[in-house]
Amino acid sequence: MFPGGRIEPADWGRGKPDLLAAARRAAVRETREEAGLSLPPAACVPLSRWTTPRGLQRRFVTWFFAARVAPGAQVRIDRQEIVDSRWLSPAVALASRQAGHLTLPPPTFVTLWELSGWGDAETALAHLARRVAPRFRPRRCTLGKVPVLIFRGDAACSGGPLAGPGPRHRLVMSAEGWCYQSPAPPGAVPQCP
Repeated sequence: MFPGGRIEPADWGRGKPDLLAAARRAAVRETREEAGLSLPPAACVPLSRWTTPRGLQRRFVTWFFAARVAPGAQVRIDRQEIVDSRWLSPAVALASRQAGHLTLPPPTFVTLWELSGWGDAETALAHLARRVAPRFRPRRCTLGKVPVLIFRGDAACSGGPLAGPGPRHRLVMSAEGWCYQSPAPPGAVPQCP
């Protein structure tokens, strides 16, 4: 899983409040505290920003960042917040989730899906640096008995029926496997049917 936590007062820095800068500093701090890895804040490229769906008891906003780690960097786990670690490519992590060997929350699944479309870290970071990080505010629905998260850009998000025609931007979470349907970025892995 990705290191994570909350923005602490020291992460805000001085001067005018800047949420992205504070989130970036928090990501660097949490990565150091939880994984023992040091990153310069400027190396953290925004991937996405997620807000939990309405109706949940706890709601929060989560930023995801991508950064290059030095070759051979060793993760140090504290056996409290993190009890195990391993380096996996996005594609391997998704395959492990599909096989039932790895649990991924929806934001992590979608993040790994996006990253799996790029052949290497250099290409992914170059692409991510040129775009505005998307904001996800999922709405929970069901299609029959299958849970679905719909996102901005999906035909159902603007009032259309969930099973109706139109563009798709959703995560279908069936027992047989999860399927992220999205306007695909360049280099993305193939869509599921």
